[in-house]
Amino acid sequence: MNEDKAAVLVRMPKDLKQRLQKQAKEQGVSLNQMITYSLAQEVTQLEAQRYLERRIEGKSPEDIEQKFWAVMDKVQDRPAFE
Repeated sequence: MNEDKAAVLVRMPKDLKQRLQKQAKEQGVSLNQMITYSLAQEVTQLEAQRYLERRIEGKSPEDIEQKFWAVMDKVQDRPAFE
């Protein structure tokens, strides 16, 4: 096995395994690839959520809104996609 990869035994409900197998088949990837992708996606979302929580910690909703609009004022108007 590659040195940059680790093997992990995961116990999961049969229903979840079946759902993952179905998704893997639909995506044309192996079950292992589907599980790895799903875990990586979830961990990334959790990390992003934690990062944003730390960024707004202690700030008032008004301060957050003010900073949001300050950024939006810098964005150029563009035609909407149709």
